[in-house]
Amino acid sequence: MKITTPFSAFVLAWLLCAWLVPFWALGQAPSSDVKKSGGKMHPDLLWLYEKWQNSPSEKTVRALAEAKNLRVNETQVRIEALAAQEGATLLKELQAIGLSDGVVFKKMVSGWLPYARIPDLQNLPGLRRVSPVQKPVLRSGSVSSQGDVAMQTDLARLLYGVEGTGIKIGVLSDSYNNLGGAANGVASGDLPNDVEVLKDLASGGSDEGRAMMEIIHDVAPGADLVFRTAFDGPVDFAAGILALQAAGCQVIVDDVGYLTQPFFQDGVIAQAVDEVAALGVAYFLRRQQRNAIL
Repeated sequence: MKITTPFSAFVLAWLLCAWLVPFWALGQAPSSDVKKSGGKMHPDLLWLYEKWQNSPSEKTVRALAEAKNLRVNETQVRIEALAAQEGATLLKELQAIGLSDGVVFKKMVSGWLPYARIPDLQNLPGLRRVSPVQKPVLRSGSVSSQGDVAMQTDLARLLYGVEGTGIKIGVLSDSYNNLGGAANGVASGDLPNDVEVLKDLASGGSDEGRAMMEIIHDVAPGADLVFRTAFDGPVDFAAGILALQAAGCQVIVDDVGYLTQPFFQDGVIAQAVDEVAALGVAYFLRRQQRNAIL
């Protein structure tokens, strides 16, 4: 005889509901936000446009947007868009409504869009969906690195005479010279005098990238160093990985993470890492980066 207790009955009912809910949800009407956006725009973009229309100052809009962790400046928001067909086609459509600093990675497009042009997004035939870029996080520690001694690379240089000569190393972080100290680093010998900067952050960076390069220069003083910001969104980050490989970097390192990247499949950043790794690049990231397995 099968005995059903109140607890087991509750569990059975809960499991039945959990099984049925996904099927029930499939038949639900879209939310008011999705209806309003035509299914293309993330609700945060609609919210941002409304705040921009009603705000007394652009600085107020920026403060409100940054409180929601959005990448903005006084007049623009950084966006990422998925193309219905080709990324290059969508880039042209976005540029026609004011997109600047546009980059393409496969079917994804990223760039800066003026607040005033947000409503125009829903009229683009090549656009499948679009969302604002979330601010990334740096994976830096709270203690200054003693990497040269800890890894005993000082002994390796002494014993084997290797200094990284002939190796080009790419660094992805927030910024290289937003704070204006790069020239001092070169003068003091903490940096080589020929650092190549493919793209720096426009403003607001902590120059964590330069700090990383100073550590690398301690470890491998003969290596050539190349910097590229990774703070303009995942699509721009992925494009930066490819750009560093195209610039001849045999080694790439980053300390940036985007919490919006998927956990259980490869996002655009992980796809770019796989692409350059297949070409022979050694890619290193801070262990807290969560969406790639190398």
